[in-house]
Amino acid sequence: MKKRLIAAVALALSLAGTMGLATAAKAEEAGADMYRLYNKYTSEHLYTASSEEMGHLCSVGWTYEGIGWVAPTSGDPVYRLYNPYTSDHHYTRSLVEYEALQRAGWSGEGVKWYSGGSIAVYRQYNPYARTGSHNYTCSSYEGSSLVAAGWQDEGVGWFAVGEGRPVTDNIMGTTTVSVERMAEHYNKTVRAMGKSYPSAVYAQYGAPDITTFCQILVQEANAEGVRAEVLYAQVVHETGYLQFGGQVQSYQCNFGGLGATDDGAHGATFPDVRTGLRAQTQHLKAYASTDPLNNACVDGRFKYVKRGSAPRVSNLGNGKWATDPNYASKLLRIMNAL
Repeated sequence: MKKRLIAAVALALSLAGTMGLATAAKAEEAGADMYRLYNKYTSEHLYTASSEEMGHLCSVGWTYEGIGWVAPTSGDPVYRLYNPYTSDHHYTRSLVEYEALQRAGWSGEGVKWYSGGSIAVYRQYNPYARTGSHNYTCSSYEGSSLVAAGWQDEGVGWFAVGEGRPVTDNIMGTTTVSVERMAEHYNKTVRAMGKSYPSAVYAQYGAPDITTFCQILVQEANAEGVRAEVLYAQVVHETGYLQFGGQVQSYQCNFGGLGATDDGAHGATFPDVRTGLRAQTQHLKAYASTDPLNNACVDGRFKYVKRGSAPRVSNLGNGKWATDPNYASKLLRIMNAL
C-alpha cells in the first residue's frame, strides 16, 4: 500500500508539473535545457540534454514533462549509467561510483551534462521502487512532498544555472500563452532569419499582420478546446514561420500541410486564414479527442483520422500527422520557447 501511495504521489506531482515553481524563470546564464521525460510503465524519470533522444523517447511512448533545469555548458561532469537488467538509469557526479557500478554490470553512458551554478537540483530516493528509484528536481516543494510520501531526501545531486520550466504536451486543454507572446516570439524569430511577416500575402486573406494572425489562431483553437500554443508551434514549424518554400504555397492558407504528402502532393487550399486555421485545429482535435466538433467541419481529411489516437504532442510523428520521427520534439522545442 505504501509503495502504491509513493508512486501515486510521484505521478501526481509529475502530471501537475511541479518540477519547478510556477514562477520559474528562464536561465539568466547560457546553458543546456535538460529535458525531463516520464515512463508510465516503469515509473522512471529520464533526463537528457539531447533533443534527438527526447524526440525518440516521445515517439516510443514516454511522456514529455518540460525542462527539468538548465545545466551549464562546462563544470563538474555528471555521468549516466544504464542497468540492462532493470532498464533503469542512474546519474552521479562521482567518477568512483560511476566506475564501481560498471564493474557491477551497469553500462556506462559517459558524461551527459555538467554541474555548476547556484541553483540546487535536489535528489530523492524511493526505497520501494525497482525502477525509477531516484527523482531530481529544482523544486523544494516537489522534493519535500515526495519525502512526506515516503521517499528519502538525499540532498543536492548537482547544481544548475537555470530553473525548470514544466510543460504539458496535451493537445486539448486551456490556452496559457497570450496573443502578444506568440507575436513577440514570431517577430523575434523571423528577424533572426532576416525575414518578416508576409503581410502582402495575408492581408488579402484576413490577417494583415502577425498580431491579427495570432488572434485568429487563438480564437479557432479555443473554439474547439485545442491549446493554442500547440497550434501555433505546429503552424510555424510546418510553414517555416510562414515563409513556406516547400510543396505547399502561402496562398493556399494551409498551415498544417493538410493533404500534402511525401510524394509531392500540394495539399488542400482554403479561402482565407481563418478557414485554414480552423481546418488545422479540427484535424488536431480529430487526433487528440473523441469529442464532436463545435464548428462545422471544414477539414476534408477529418474522417480519415482514428479519433483520439494521439492525445499528446509526443504522440505525433511516425505516421501520425507527419512521418518524421522527431516531429514531436520539434514542436515541443517551439512550445518551450513561448
